[in-house]
Amino acid sequence: MALVAGCRAGGRDEGDRAAAAAAADTAGKAAREPGDQAARAAPGDARRGELLFGQIGCNGCHLVNGVGGMVGPELTGVASRPTPDPGRWPSAEAYVRASILEPGTYLVPGYTADMPGPDKLGLAPQHVNDLVAYLMTLL
Repeated sequence: MALVAGCRAGGRDEGDRAAAAAAADTAGKAAREPGDQAARAAPGDARRGELLFGQIGCNGCHLVNGVGGMVGPELTGVASRPTPDPGRWPSAEAYVRASILEPGTYLVPGYTADMPGPDKLGLAPQHVNDLVAYLMTLL
């Protein structure tokens, strides 16, 4: 997968927007629903999520298995890490989903609130489910 810097401070360039649009088309044209409706979409597909992760530029900021950027927190092992607040996010999956849907809600120490939310990235609920499924494979 090519690295696309989609989450850098200062916004996205035209190439990043084109990649995000292509990712949305590739993953399917699911109807837009509020973020809390993502659970009503079909279960996530980790393979589609991995492709989408590269297509919309997540790997431009997040390191996974030694590949990617260092603007955002490293995601290698995110599925097996304890959540920062177990009372709020009882599982890694719940924490990852919340981090995608509302990226500014909790900031990992040492990082800033540069990650765009699902609306800015053009993510439908199915896309979110696919990304979460992929991230849950990162043990």
